[in-house]
Parts: sequence; C-alpha cells; structure tokens
Amino acid sequence: MALWPSGKTLAQRSGGAWFDPRAKEKEKEEEDDDDDDDDDDDDDDDDDDDDDDDDDDYRLERTSKFCLIFGKKGRWKEARHVEENEHKTKKKKNKKNKNKNKNKNKNKKNKNKNKNKKKNKKKKKEKKKKKKNKNKNKNKKKKKNKKKNKKKKKEKKKRRKRRRRRRRRSLNLYLWF
Repeated sequence: MALWPSGKTLAQRSGGAWFDPRAKEKEKEEEDDDDDDDDDDDDDDDDDDDDDDDDDDYRLERTSKFCLIFGKKGRWKEARHVEENEHKTKKKKNKKNKNKNKNKNKNKKNKNKNKNKKKNKKKKKEKKKKKKNKNKNKNKKKKKNKKKNKKKKKEKKKRRKRRRRRRRRSLNLYLWF
C-alpha cells in the first residue's frame, strides 16, 4: 500500500473516507498468493511494486485529489491520485467538442441561409426583369396604339372635311339651280 510522505497510509490520511472493509482480507489473500509463488518471481514483483509506490508517492506530493477505481465486477480496487489538470482537460475537451458541433451547426445554418439568400436574390432579379419586360411591352403597345389612334384621328378629320366639302358643294349646287 502506498505511503504518504508523512508515513501514513492512504486510509489513515483520509480519515477512513476511502477505507475498504475488505482491504485486510485482500492483503491476507495477496500474502498467501505470494508465499505460493517462486522466490524469483517474488523479487520481480517486489521491484514492480516499488516502482508503482514511487510513482504514487510522487503523485501524492503534487496533489490531494484522488479517485476510486473499480474492478471488473464493480468491486473497489484502489484510490488512485489524479494528476492536477486531468479533470480540467477532460472538461475542456468536451467543451471544445461541444463548441465544434455548435460551430458546425452554425456553419451549416449560415451556408443554407446564404444559399437561400442567393436563390431569393436570383428570384427577385428574374421578377424584376419580367416586370421590366412587361412594362416595356406595355409601353411599346401604348406607343403603337398612340400612333394608330393619331392616324385614325387624322383620317376621321379628313373624312369629316370631305363630308363637309361635299355637303357645301351640294348646297352650292342647290343654290345655283
């Protein structure tokens, strides 16, 4: 079991908050297992354990945060010390991903918006063009009709003049005879 710099075990230091009631039984089982193994294997295992302890001690000096680690069957295994910024980086990463997704959605929206804007602009332009052409054609027609009407008016005037002249002549004739 890892010792704090003060020489206390993890459970003692934390006031038994992380104390596992089965820890003693586990220790006994481990000791029994060690007795059964060969001496050579024991030496190797001890070396590995020492390395782990050093690592833990280093971590203990750095931070007082630690987390529970559970085994495969959901049983409590150990309380391991967490690096100072480990939980922060996770949060940051999640935030980054969230922002990334947000930006993705935003960009998608903006893309669609711009597409729709372009479409609407095109539609407006076409509408304007149609209107212009309609007005042009209307004006052309009006002009044509104006010319026609002018011509008609002229002809009417001429006809009227002729009629009058004829009438006058005929009257003149009557007057003469």
